[in-house]
Amino acid sequence: MKRIEEYEKEIQSAASEHFNRHTGSGVMYLCGKSGMGKTLLARQYVKDHGGLYFSFRNLDAALAPRIFFPDCSNWDAFFQKILETKNRPVIFFDDMDDRNDKDIFLDKLSLLKDSAFVVLIYRRESQIPEKAKALIMKPLTPPDLCREYKKLDQKDALRIIAMTDGIPALVSLFRLDLSFEENIKNRFAAGSLYLRYAEENLRREFRSPESYNTLLYGLAVGCNRISQLAEFSGYPKNKCDKYLKALDAAGYIETEQKKDENGQVRTHYFLKGGYLRVWYQLYFPRQQDFIDQLDEEAAKEMVFRIDDCVTKYYFRKLCWHWFFKNTSLYYSGYLVDKDNPKQYDVTVNGVPLDFIQHGKDRDLYMKIWDDPEIGFPKDVFQRIEKATTTTRPFYDNVYYLFSIGRVCNYVEDLRKLGTVAVVELRSFFGRNNSEHFKDL
Repeated sequence: MKRIEEYEKEIQSAASEHFNRHTGSGVMYLCGKSGMGKTLLARQYVKDHGGLYFSFRNLDAALAPRIFFPDCSNWDAFFQKILETKNRPVIFFDDMDDRNDKDIFLDKLSLLKDSAFVVLIYRRESQIPEKAKALIMKPLTPPDLCREYKKLDQKDALRIIAMTDGIPALVSLFRLDLSFEENIKNRFAAGSLYLRYAEENLRREFRSPESYNTLLYGLAVGCNRISQLAEFSGYPKNKCDKYLKALDAAGYIETEQKKDENGQVRTHYFLKGGYLRVWYQLYFPRQQDFIDQLDEEAAKEMVFRIDDCVTKYYFRKLCWHWFFKNTSLYYSGYLVDKDNPKQYDVTVNGVPLDFIQHGKDRDLYMKIWDDPEIGFPKDVFQRIEKATTTTRPFYDNVYYLFSIGRVCNYVEDLRKLGTVAVVELRSFFGRNNSEHFKDL
């Protein structure tokens, strides 16, 4: 609830500033995915500070004024009734994304002028006008969970956030006093709220979710271009393009410009976030396997698959974010060229590395060790050391080593060298580095 209280204060501060100084339009846009706590925040605010709360869920916009106030036949009458109130209220209008025409409603908002402060609640940030005052509800992070439950293993905190995208409604389903394996049994049981979240939101967003499911599953199995999705689904390319634009607007996918095998830059599409990856890669094609609760062996296998599907992916995103933000601390004198595709996923003398950059006086090498069960091993770095010192001595190189697990003593001792940076998962839970989670 502390999180909700902090957002309450932001709304209260914005409303007070509007009423006292008559600044702005008196409209705030409150945004966040389903399950972020927007409705809880609105209702809690009304309970604590007074105000009005209305929801457009399942309502036609033309019918809404008669539902909100039975004696109001239209929006003019509705807003006139609010103007007659003695106190200047804070008014919440929830579910603004629901499929109905609200143009007349939005036009009539200007009738309120300085008489009220209006909070419009959206699931999509794309709906927010460019210069509007906005309050974006942020997801939970692994350090947030560990602050709440100090006995929670950091790797399990990483796993939980990776497979829920930090959405509080999904995170709250996990018992932090139980092992991650026990939690997985419950999350993948028939009728689980964790599994139903995707189904309910897809049906809420789209009139024919089955068609969108086909494309989303196609992305899950590696069909990342329109031509591949058209072949996979049997839909014409223009239909795929239309559906992909709708999925992008709804926050289900993300795009990336990448070179294909012929060197041409093309748009690639990917599932957005860890939750959808888990749902479409691990649950959707095997729904019949989750009728009964998972046994011990199946739960262990699912943990392994979750790690491979999203935990490693989430950790890697974290490492890349840290790497590009902090390399200047260690690689002084050189600008890191993050836009050069030739420097990613390079094999040096038979040893795979995640990133390299050659400089006139110094070379940079970066390696992410993403195995949750094993810290960065001695033999792995020794192979890296041997491969990267054939043309330039060790002390002329800079190494960045990332590891989910605690590194071995050999790698730990490398911290003493001025040219080796060792960054473990636990490093990200400190006060300074925990901010990196919020930027993912």
